[in-house]
Amino acid sequence: MAISDKSLKGFKRIFEEKSGREWSDDEVRDAAERLVRFYSILFDIYKEEKLKEKKLEEFPNGYHLEDRDGQYHCRICYRYIEGKDTWYDKYGLKCMDCQRNIDNGVVPGEICKDDSLWFKGWQLKSDLGIHPQTAKKLVREGKLKVRELKDEEGKTYFRVYLVSENKEFLKTVK
Repeated sequence: MAISDKSLKGFKRIFEEKSGREWSDDEVRDAAERLVRFYSILFDIYKEEKLKEKKLEEFPNGYHLEDRDGQYHCRICYRYIEGKDTWYDKYGLKCMDCQRNIDNGVVPGEICKDDSLWFKGWQLKSDLGIHPQTAKKLVREGKLKVRELKDEEGKTYFRVYLVSENKEFLKTVK
């Protein structure tokens, strides 16, 4: 996409004002082109989400994404999914195992839209400094509450820790 000279001058003024240094014409052109490409990607994602939301009017309880729509990752367990393994509803995109766990009341659907409502097992180590074995012990002792998501065979494939159920525990580690 060609950027007009007038736009480049505007970009240059803004870049120099924000960075506090002079920019060459090549630097400005490169940065402006990257910015335009980035915006184009964001706009394409926005349009795709709006189309999915529009389809929810026709299927208010949710629907599978088409095979041609590509490969995605589940908003909860992060597994790669496509076609009939997907479920899109008012909470967003999930795998069918996670959707079944929501339907069965194991976890609330709201966690798909709001990361502040929950944390993942890996966050215990990275964010709170709690080793996985220590986390298992804390669960056994009842100090840490976990929701285990199970697949069709009943095997645990992911663990969800709701903030609302672990407020007292979180007070002790932060």
